[in-house]
Order: sequence, then structure tokens, then C-alpha cells
Amino acid sequence: MSAKLKLRAFDSWQRVCPATGQLLEPGSIQFDGGVRLRGGRGEFASFQIVLGPFDRPGRLSAEVSLTALRGRKASIAAGQYDLLAEWYVHSGEPMKRRGEKAPKPGPAAGRFVPDLLVPLRVYDGRLPLGLPGNQVPGQRYQGLWVDLFIPADTAAGSYSGRVKVEAGGQSFDLPVELEVDRYRAGDDVGFTFMMNNYCDSISSGWPALRDNLDRHRTALYRRVERSFWRVAHDHRCVFYYLPYTHSGYIYPTFAPPLTGGGPDKRVASWTEWDRHFGGYFDGSAFKGTRRGPIPVPRFFLPMSLDWPASFLKWDRPGYADEFKAVMGQMAAHFKAKGWTKTTFDMFLNHKQRFKLYPWDCEEVRFLEDNEVHYKFRKLWEGTLDHKTTRPVRFDYTDGTTWVVHDDMRSAMSEFLDVYICSSTATALDQKLGTKLRKQGRHFCLCGGGASMADSLRATAFWPLQLWVWGGDSFMVWLSMEWGDEAISSLPSNGRLTFLYPGHRFGLDEALPSLRLKTVRDVLQTIGRLEAALGHGADNEPARRQAARAMGMPYATWFPKPDPTFSGSEEKPAAGWARTTLENFRALADKAIELTR
Repeated sequence: MSAKLKLRAFDSWQRVCPATGQLLEPGSIQFDGGVRLRGGRGEFASFQIVLGPFDRPGRLSAEVSLTALRGRKASIAAGQYDLLAEWYVHSGEPMKRRGEKAPKPGPAAGRFVPDLLVPLRVYDGRLPLGLPGNQVPGQRYQGLWVDLFIPADTAAGSYSGRVKVEAGGQSFDLPVELEVDRYRAGDDVGFTFMMNNYCDSISSGWPALRDNLDRHRTALYRRVERSFWRVAHDHRCVFYYLPYTHSGYIYPTFAPPLTGGGPDKRVASWTEWDRHFGGYFDGSAFKGTRRGPIPVPRFFLPMSLDWPASFLKWDRPGYADEFKAVMGQMAAHFKAKGWTKTTFDMFLNHKQRFKLYPWDCEEVRFLEDNEVHYKFRKLWEGTLDHKTTRPVRFDYTDGTTWVVHDDMRSAMSEFLDVYICSSTATALDQKLGTKLRKQGRHFCLCGGGASMADSLRATAFWPLQLWVWGGDSFMVWLSMEWGDEAISSLPSNGRLTFLYPGHRFGLDEALPSLRLKTVRDVLQTIGRLEAALGHGADNEPARRQAARAMGMPYATWFPKPDPTFSGSEEKPAAGWARTTLENFRALADKAIELTR
């Protein structure tokens, strides 16, 4: 006879062991008597439901139904809910960083923990108690993630509704109370979490794409790729997709075809390229998402050492002629299309240490490699600089990982628009972000993230710390590193996996992780702080207020200087262990207070 099921509801900070039902995040809130949520207009509010214990996975399933949330004069439709079944992934062990002692294993280490989130429609709208194929040893508990989007036009005030769950002949009725603030989340995401990936990294998740050499022109590829952009968009992130390989090869449709040569070189047709990417720049690719058709804020251009001019012509007059001719046409085309809401980045990613080109064009360790940028400056100015292309904006972007302080003191500072830096460089000067912003430059930090075995506090602390450092954006090195089927375990303990392929579930779409939800929630908090206290060169007061709300002196947020630049180029989430969930709640409360 099956054990009597119990339903528990938790806030979005919790992870529950599927075998024991043990709570893995100390300090998380368990809702007793009903779920209580708060959010601003245009924000998400989330909670989790956990059912168990059950005897054997797959024998029972739960029917979940929701009512609209009703207020005094308005309501929020039940269609604003998203229901996602929690798939359990083995967490591995905490990361050991070079030069540091191995961290103590946390409660999540060596366990199966919820991470991959599968739309409930995959299971015909019912929640199996034990998802088919998950195969978690000793599983007796199953989680459900519930997202609630608060439309931007929602009236402020109190709303109430219910969630009804039926399983195994038992029925559970869960009240939901929501307080909607007057605050409205802006379309501009402010601090930008850029989910960097390399062309073509998504096709490996779909055999039909991986095995098709002409995949980029197929409807399946376009559908799959667009889903990655859309999922990132709804989590206030940017899918940041470098469209060429380290060798300079550009996949079909990732750059427009060219014809002619020298000053007469031109784009033969914009049709295919516009169809591929244009929807990201006018926002139409995001129609039907929760956040709506908002253009993507940043985009990697196909420009490289080998496009639009062949590297075989490097340092000859023909190279400059072809670069200026084609890129001048690109600027004119973008202006004609009205693509003025997206900033277009040129990023030279070639590296001599891969034995393909003569320089390390980014992550420079030897200053003589910067000579390539001085040569590109002559091509850039008068072709793609801000004055020439206004109102379209092109940014000269450089990975100044180790030499940012030298670059700021050199003539590089006269034309670089975006500095992509490391935490090692930031540690040497806590005012680095403020200095760059006052110069009108964009300060981006690059690195990895927290592992599956670390607390969710590590995942949340990571973007927050980079914002406290003064960053305008963070570029996660990879955001979808997959192993076999990306299901049972993850490379690098999941620190580079925020999105999963839906192929395993018969879906032509990307699926989010629970940790991506954590990132989204802290980005919403940062958005509130910036709305109240400013984004830009004068936002240090906002960052200091955040530090105080978290109970950590401002100076302790910065890693200790390492003048030898030894070890890794970044140390993600270095101080999360000094925090508690109460600290994060205090920060969220402070953000709410400032935007009330």
C-alpha cells in the first residue's frame, strides 16, 4: 500500500533531495497554509511544490489546476502561470580552484538535485511522481516549479487565487496570495547577463541537426536557435552567440554573402541574413514571450580577421578597401532597417596560441599583440565609430583580461568601447568599473559560475558580486556545456550549463535550469536597485547599499589582489559562503523599499 502523500510548498530558493525529502538550502521558506508572493509589474514570482513520499517512481501522477488571481478591481489570468517538472541531475562535488584548499562538501554534494525544468505539457499536463527516464536512485519525492508572470499593465494591489493538486486519491488545495507593487520592471535590463556561446554549439543537442551539414538553412535549426534566444530573453539575459570559429570559419547564414573585390566588394543579398537575425533587432523574434517583443540589447557581428576581407590580404590596401566597403554597407543597411535599439559588437576572438593567427587578439598577455587593434582602429574610424553610424551603434569590444590597466593608460583607451575584464584585474583596482564608466566605456566581466554542488546562494551571489564590482554586464564563458544527453550529469559540475536541449523530451526548444531562475531573480533585484539609485558612473551608492543590506562590508566583496596573475583568470562567487538566505531576502526587501 502506498504511503500517504504530503504536499509541501517552498520559495524559489529551495532544493529538495528526491530520495529523502531533505531540504538542501538552510534558511529557505516553507509556506504553511498558503503561498505568499510579492513582485513588481513585469517581474516573475516563483514557488515550488514537492509531493511525496511515494513507493515507486512512475506509478502515480498528479493533476495540477490553477485559478486566476483576483484583486479588488482586476485579475491576473491563470495563463500567466508556467508549470515545469523538476528533473534531477547528479551534482558532483564542489569546485576546487587552483591554489585554494578543497571546499568542504555542502549538503548538495554527491546528490541528485533538481535543475533541468521540463514543461508540464510534455506529460500531457500531469505531473508524474518520478519523471520517466530520470532514474533517480531511491526517489520518493517529486518537485514542480511554478512561475507566475505579472503583466506590466497589472494594477498594484493584493491578489488571491488557488492551486489544486490531486494525486493517488488525495486532494490538496493551496491558497496563493500575491502583492503587486507599483514598480514596473523596465524593458532595458540594465546589468546584462550575457550567455556567451560559440557557433555552432546548439546543434549537438539535436541529432537531426548535428548530422546535417546543411542544417543552418533548415526550419528546424531556425526554430531551435530562436528558442535559445527566447528563453534567455524571458530570464532577463542575452543569448550572446559568436558567429565564427577560432579558425575564422563562418557557418552558412551567419554572415551575408559577398561579391566583388577591393573597393567594389559588397553584400550580394541581405535576405537570408535578415531572416536569420533581423527579428532579434526589431524584437519580432520575441513575440509571444512573457517580456514581449523587446529588441536584444547586444549582438556579436560576424566581423573577424577573415571577414569581410580575407586574411590573405592582411596589411595590403585591398584588405582596408574591402573592410570599409562592406562594413559601410552594413551600417547603412542597419540604419535603413531602423535597428537602433541593439548595440552591435565587433569582437576579435582569434588566438595565436591556437596556432591559427599571428596574435592573441583577446586575453592578451603580451602587449605587442595589441598592435592588431591599432591597425583595426584605422579601419574602424570613419566606418563604424559612433559619430559615423549614429543612430545605429557599433562597439569596438576587446577581451582585456590581464592587461586592462595597461590598455586604460595607452592609446587603446581612445577607441575601445567595451572592456571585457577578469576578476584578477578588478582586484587590483576596486575603482576600475567607476573609472571606465566615467570615460563612457562599458565594463564587462567574464568567467564561469557556481557548480551544481554549491548552494543556490553561490549562483545568486555570482552576478550580484560582479555588479557590486561596478560591472555593466557579465559574460559567462559558456552557458550550455553538455555531456551525454545533458541529463544525468554535467561537465564542469554544471557551472557552465544554464540551458538544456529539449530533444530528449521531443521538443525543438531550449529548456531552462533551476539555477537560471535564481539568476533571473537576482537580476530583478539589481534592476530595482538601479531604477532607484542609478546605473552608470554614479551608481556606487547603489552598490554600497547592496553590500550593507547583505551584511558584508563593501571591501570584502573584492578578491584579494594577485599581482602575479597566477591561477585562473577569475574566481566566481568568491564570498557566497559568508552569506545566508536571510541576507538575500534583506537585499530584496531593500530593493522593494527603494522602489515602493
